[in-house]
Amino acid sequence: MLDKLINNIIHNIKKEPQINQDINCVNKYINILISELYFNDKIQYLINNKGKHIRTLLSLYYFHKYTTNNNHNIDALYQIMALVELTHFASLLHDDVIDNSNSRRHEKSLNYLYGNKNSILIGDYLLVNNFKKLLNVLQDKNYGNYILNQFIKASSDTAYGAYLENNTKQQLNNDIQQYIRIVSLKTGSLFKFSCICGCVLSNTNFVNIKQSAMFGLVFGIIYQVQNDLNDYKYSNYQESEDYMQSNITLPIIVLNYIADISNLFNNKTQENFNKIKQLINTEEFKSILNNILEKYCIAAHKESIHNMPS
Repeated sequence: MLDKLINNIIHNIKKEPQINQDINCVNKYINILISELYFNDKIQYLINNKGKHIRTLLSLYYFHKYTTNNNHNIDALYQIMALVELTHFASLLHDDVIDNSNSRRHEKSLNYLYGNKNSILIGDYLLVNNFKKLLNVLQDKNYGNYILNQFIKASSDTAYGAYLENNTKQQLNNDIQQYIRIVSLKTGSLFKFSCICGCVLSNTNFVNIKQSAMFGLVFGIIYQVQNDLNDYKYSNYQESEDYMQSNITLPIIVLNYIADISNLFNNKTQENFNKIKQLINTEEFKSILNNILEKYCIAAHKESIHNMPS
């Protein structure tokens, strides 16, 4: 359900004729920003192991949806989204230290290569530098204060979400509301900010900005849930970072409604991991999960059907 919805949204955005050129421009600014940094060799390693630029795609979608032909803000948007991607990368550095993870997307993590202390310091340096660069981009822009305040809020919310997540680890419970709150903050905040940026720089009205912000938040939630589900699709239990690190994600919370899975979850074996995977594939699990996510999926589906290219 989720993966089809997410892939459909991303696929439709990528069908826009100018999107590849847009992404190339954002990547150009990312490389320029990195080249100016201390530790640029270490940060370049992280960027080479980059993700899918989902936040950038959503921002560009809203910009092109509402902009006019005489809008000259696209270059500023490229620069802002390059900084958003680097801010996300910086948060991953901190995440890997907190999780004591040796890998990131199945490649050696920065903290594994250079140590936890260096990884934290590089992440801090990158965050501060991003803020400084954003001030330069927004200087003398009529939307500058609004974007700056939204960026500060998104960064603060992301950090607070990570704090809440860290303090729920290894505490198996049925608190779905707490999970939604955490992913809304930690994951949803930058998605929300990215959508807001695309709208604001398109010069659209406040109603559209507010709608885009809600979609970004909703998309961030379902995107994170799908990532959580994907972590229980591996054949080898040691490849599942959430399982090995005892991360309390929505699949585990839902399973704990169905049965007491504390033994399966806390005792890390291939057999126990396989049993969890079997439970995730049951109709009972899927039904409960669908009921929890129904309103979020409806909101995302409505946006993808009525507004995105088909």
